[in-house]
Amino acid sequence: MRWPFYLCAQRPPFFRKNRHMTKTNKQQKTIVLKIGTESITRPDGEIDNNVLCALVDQAVALREAGHKVVIVSSGAVKAGRGALPVPPEAKLKDVEKAVAAGVGQLTLMLEYRQALARHGYHALQGLSENVHFQNGMNEQRWNLQEALSYCFDFCPKIIPILNENDLMSRVELRELREGDPAFSDNDGLAALIGNLIGADAIIAVSANSLYTADPRSHADARHIPFVNFGSAVTGLAAQGVDTTGKTDNGSGGMETKIDMAKTFLCAGEALCGQRLVHVISVAELLTGGILKAVVGKPVGTEFCCYRSQAQKSRLAATPFACACG
Repeated sequence: MRWPFYLCAQRPPFFRKNRHMTKTNKQQKTIVLKIGTESITRPDGEIDNNVLCALVDQAVALREAGHKVVIVSSGAVKAGRGALPVPPEAKLKDVEKAVAAGVGQLTLMLEYRQALARHGYHALQGLSENVHFQNGMNEQRWNLQEALSYCFDFCPKIIPILNENDLMSRVELRELREGDPAFSDNDGLAALIGNLIGADAIIAVSANSLYTADPRSHADARHIPFVNFGSAVTGLAAQGVDTTGKTDNGSGGMETKIDMAKTFLCAGEALCGQRLVHVISVAELLTGGILKAVVGKPVGTEFCCYRSQAQKSRLAATPFACACG
């Protein structure tokens, strides 16, 4: 597949490098893999082992190639819902979601543990809350950062699996209101973790990659392969993207993934054009989509924030100044 010239011209250096994933590659990356509830569970609430194992297999392949890998995984609430005395079709209260998450987290981590054990790997569980990312909570963030760095540098057979602490904090179980802190789902957590560890890329597995509208309800929805937040040509508005709508059981949707991309990509002038967010579908995951994304192959939807130096200089004093500034 060849990219149209106007897309190729705006692709940042990250996309043109890292073509071979080997241990001798100097372009080794720190990568956050994020997977949503609807992607990792079946309709009956059970963990989809085919999907989880595909995720783990590719995470291990990245680690074996020398990359640093963290998995941010949803799915606990749905996996534990069956233990509650509520009808399958009932909408859960916040306290019920919290209890379901506490039950389901055990199931989720057991599945990860077993999948990683097939490769001789171990899972490290980490649960985060909004408060951990608020001002003044520097020690908590430092502790997490230190633990992850230790795993990266000294524990090549450990892969961290992070999730929200839904039992202790209810904020992550509902939509954010104005003034609420940090994040309301694992998309937001993935962006914050990515910034915390200085990641090069976030690769998110979702029901679908980005379309002009939800393809499940709009037959004429058009796939968007590339979004550059710094471009008037390949930005969201120019491509007519409608991001409303959420998955049935997840707390996020494409809108939260776009927010995740902006939070992670627009994290400072020095990082402009140096980071990647990639959203791929479950079907693409099952055919090696994560590994394809890491080596720059066109799969799913690629997000970046990149402007040439000439563009930055020309627009510096205008309302269109680089969002990374």
